Amino acid sequence: NTEYIGKAALAGCSSLSSITIPFVGDQISPSYNPFGYIFGTAQYNDSYLVSQPRYNLATQIYEELNYYIPSTLRSVTITKSLGSFRAFKDCRMEKVTIGENVTTLGMETFKNCSSVTTITYDTTYEFAGSITAFNDMNATDVTFVIGHLVETLQAGLLNNINTKQVIFNSNPADGSPPKMREIANDAFSGCNITAVILPEGIISIGENAFKNCSNLQSITIPSTVSLIGANAFRGCLQLRSITIPYGVTSIYDRTFAGCEAITAVTIPE
Repeated sequence: NTEYIGKAALAGCSSLSSITIPFVGDQISPSYNPFGYIFGTAQYNDSYLVSQPRYNLATQIYEELNYYIPSTLRSVTITKSLGSFRAFKDCRMEKVTIGENVTTLGMETFKNCSSVTTITYDTTYEFAGSITAFNDMNATDVTFVIGHLVETLQAGLLNNINTKQVIFNSNPADGSPPKMREIANDAFSGCNITAVILPEGIISIGENAFKNCSNLQSITIPSTVSLIGANAFRGCLQLRSITIPYGVTSIYDRTFAGCEAITAVTIPE
């Protein structure tokens, strides 16, 4: 198991298109260095400049340093830890994979990563660190892929992502449904999604789960759902119809309040 990656270890790797690393910076814990640390501070062909924070132990403050990242780098996979503050600030990768063993997400990890189009979230840890990890990413139309081993999402984790599409992956080995059993409170609140198909196996939709998803037009609720929390779809201005499956026993306060475009609702006996 890799425990240490030296400064500028990948400097000048100007053809690099993808990278899989266990952690950001020089070591897994404590990590005081950002992603750019392993690429170095010297400019090289086909690279671009980023300014990322490094924690100075002597002064105990973060200081911005300049690093150069290969322009060809499009895909980044982290397998254990994303614990560094603003670790990928200003990076231009398009695909990010957060592995199933990742236990920590740093604050504002992906700040200004405006080129990101796909985030694959595979971590099996319920609370994988800061809910601000995706704050100020400034990317548009992000596809958020939820791995089949993920059982729940940290409340509020996606509130600040311009998520257009959410995909729940089934088990690639046998096609069985994902392990997720609940849509957490505030899970997708304020997201830019237009349609969601919730997988079989989900038993509850939490409070505010899709609140103020103003572009949401359709939602498929599986037969396994038994509870829909308060304000779950409140303020979904473009939601046009809703069918509640027979398994639902409780629909809480203001669940569909303010859904002014709804023309048809079916609630079972």
